Amino acid sequence: MSRIQFTLCGNYEPSDDLDPYEVTKSNARQEVLSLINQQSRALEEIAATVKLSLEEVGKHLKTVAVCRLRR
Repeated sequence: MSRIQFTLCGNYEPSDDLDPYEVTKSNARQEVLSLINQQSRALEEIAATVKLSLEEVGKHLKTVAVCRLRR
């Protein structure tokens, strides 16, 4: 399983889709990012921990992927 690490920087594109502050604005998204930075986790484990559906967690991960997170 791959580990995703996230670093927030102050640079952003004019689009809100690439603005790291906008992308990480959601408390749920911050919680998901915090969990996956602590250790590798399965999608089901993340969803159960943050009490979100698999679809919601997937949407959060897709949103942060727009910012080109690397594993």
